Amino acid sequence: MRKSIYLFFLFFFCTDLFGQEFINTDKLVDSLSNLIVHGKTDSIKARANFLLSDHFYRDSVKAKEYLNRGLNLVKGEPILRGLYHHYLAGIYFDLNSKYAIQEYEKAIKEFEKIKSKESYQFQARSWHNIGVLHQYIGEPRKFMDILIQRSIPLSTKANELGNTALYLGEVGMMLMNY
Repeated sequence: MRKSIYLFFLFFFCTDLFGQEFINTDKLVDSLSNLIVHGKTDSIKARANFLLSDHFYRDSVKAKEYLNRGLNLVKGEPILRGLYHHYLAGIYFDLNSKYAIQEYEKAIKEFEKIKSKESYQFQARSWHNIGVLHQYIGEPRKFMDILIQRSIPLSTKANELGNTALYLGEVGMMLMNY
C-alpha cells in the first residue's frame, strides 16, 4: 500500500513538472472556425467541424450542431463517415453507453473500408472506447479482450507508439488489479 501511495505522488509530481504546455482553447476554436470558413476542401471543413464537436463534447447541443455541419460535407467518403460516428459516440459516451457502443461499431465498419494509418488509428481508438464502456458497465474481461485482440494490434499497425504503450499499460493495470 505504501508503495502505491509513493508511486501515485511520484507520478502526480512528474506530470505536473513535465506535463504538456497549456493549450489556449480560444486559439484552437479560432483556428478550427477559420478552417471551416476558409478550408480549401469539404473534407478539411468537415474535419474541422468534427474536431470542434469533440472540443465541445460536454455541451451536447453545440457538439451535435458542429457534428451535423460536418456530416453535411461528408459526401460519401468512408473515413469521414467513420469520423462522424466516432465523434457522435463520444458525445454519448457518458450519457448512453449502449448507444455509444453502437456508434463506435458503425465507425469501425466505415474505417475498415480503408487501408491507411489514420483508419487503423481510429479503429484502435474506437475499439478502445468500446472496451472502456464495457468496463464501465461491469465487463472488465471484455475490455481486456478488446485491448489484446483489437486496440493493440491496430495501434501497432498504425505505428502509433504512444497509444500502443497506453493500451499495454492498461492491460498491465488490469492484470495487477486481478
